[in-house]
Amino acid sequence: MGPLLALVLASGPGFLRPPELLVRAGEDSDDQALADACHLPGAQLELRTRSNMLATGTVDALRTCKNPRVLLRPPLVQAHRERLERVPQAQPVFELAQDAHLSWNEVSALGPRRIHVRVFGALTLERAAELARFRDVEVELDLRGRVPTADELARFHALDHASRSVRIGADAPPEEILALPTLQPSRVTVETHDNRLPPPLMGALEQADLPTCIALTWPLVPRDVESFAGIRKLSLELELGTIDELPRKVKAALAPVEPDDTKPAMSAAPGP
Repeated sequence: MGPLLALVLASGPGFLRPPELLVRAGEDSDDQALADACHLPGAQLELRTRSNMLATGTVDALRTCKNPRVLLRPPLVQAHRERLERVPQAQPVFELAQDAHLSWNEVSALGPRRIHVRVFGALTLERAAELARFRDVEVELDLRGRVPTADELARFHALDHASRSVRIGADAPPEEILALPTLQPSRVTVETHDNRLPPPLMGALEQADLPTCIALTWPLVPRDVESFAGIRKLSLELELGTIDELPRKVKAALAPVEPDDTKPAMSAAPGP
């Protein structure tokens, strides 16, 4: 599975090597498929859970991964923490819905780990103060479908101890992209529409020259990835759903670029 997916992601002529890749998958995936996804070139796995309770086979698969991410939802009970302790290199991911908060005591009980926090809704003074307590943290501010105030952006920029990133949608105006460098984000993640972005938005991303992560979904074909080769600091996020279906989907994605042996060889040009 690994070589096939690597070919899909790096088949475009604009890539000298496969871009860094965040593979997002659900906990119902096959355990071996999860382990295989972890070892794709430049890949990091993010596992979505429903109950915070990792199955034994899933734990064993994650133990073979380098720094897998695990999406958790408060509250975390002792049984959840005990399962996560079996994967000491795992990085918890928390998604804070509108007006939700993250408890320092609850997170610190997980031990010294890098954590990732996705903030939905406004970054209020209270939420910013909570996040300021964490040190080894990445904070992603979701700006899809809304325009933040200047005060909110100032609070976000003030989280200078954190790795700060933003997420925007395919409908974001190009001028929003061109204003992002003032925030000094470590990454801008852009959600595509049918694995495509409007040309004006693509032009703004290339001009801004920020580290840019393009969020893609299956089904995927090589030209989907090739279209982003103009972004110099490119990484990819790939939503797979259930990974046990991946081999069939990868073969289908590769079909357009496989050589066609049924075509006759090109004849030599006639001489003068």
